[in-house]
Amino acid sequence: MRLRVLSNYMKGVRAAYPRWAAWLQSLGVDIEKPLEAMPLEPEPNGMIEYCGVQYVILGDQEDFSCPPDPGMHAEITDSHPWTQLSEPHFVIEIGPIRLKWAMDTEEGT
Repeated sequence: MRLRVLSNYMKGVRAAYPRWAAWLQSLGVDIEKPLEAMPLEPEPNGMIEYCGVQYVILGDQEDFSCPPDPGMHAEITDSHPWTQLSEPHFVIEIGPIRLKWAMDTEEGT
């Protein structure tokens, strides 16, 4: 199920959130390649909410600022999977993100 949820995110997020995609791209990050995506269960209405999605940003967190759009929120987080990076970096979390659930719901499909 986890791989299908991540695949659903990767297939739908760029088109659904073009401002997020552009902002992350300005930081050198591909919106379709999160470090972590934390989904809730798919809803009966065909939507799925990702309560938080995390991205690794290379550089110094002192230079970080949230996107200028009031409808967008990102924050630096210390709670994330190990990044395995030795160069200066930090992790941000954006969300919630709501997408259409486009994957089959039966196991094994």
